Amino acid sequence: MKKYLVEELRPGMRFDKPVYIDSNNMLVGANVTIKESDIKRLMKWGISEIETAGSLVSSESDIKFTQKIDASVSMDAKKIIDRYTSLLSHRKALNDVHREACRIVGDIYGAIKNDEMFALDSLENTVKNIIKLIEENNNIFLFLYGLEEGKAYYVAHSVNVTFYALLIGIGLKYPTEKLR
Repeated sequence: MKKYLVEELRPGMRFDKPVYIDSNNMLVGANVTIKESDIKRLMKWGISEIETAGSLVSSESDIKFTQKIDASVSMDAKKIIDRYTSLLSHRKALNDVHREACRIVGDIYGAIKNDEMFALDSLENTVKNIIKLIEENNNIFLFLYGLEEGKAYYVAHSVNVTFYALLIGIGLKYPTEKLR
């Protein structure tokens, strides 16, 4: 058994095995924190050392430090969860804007294929909606990956590329006029 001088003991110390005053009398059990009153009692009784088969697990300051880290980690986790919840609330809007953009781009592709005229008003409105959506939550692009492409994959791909290009443009602080 390892011996510790009573004067070396500090409140908050904890050992992984029981701590004994002598071979018959236990001071504290395993993983029980030594208190200041325990140390004062030992000094009052004239006991100069204690013994234990265990090793020092932690002190009170270590425990408080660990609790602070746990609290900090839980605050960070809460922030991440809150951001993700906010992101999820924008997912339906993304689906709606993406579906509408695919419909408009598909119509324009069809008009070009048939050598017909087409108006750009609806496309401009869609781009404005995409910009608004990205400005509300710039991580919304994370949901683009799982969206259904439909029969015309090139249409969905074109719309996805538009999202990424607008995201980069917004990140580079381009004015809205240049983004359109």
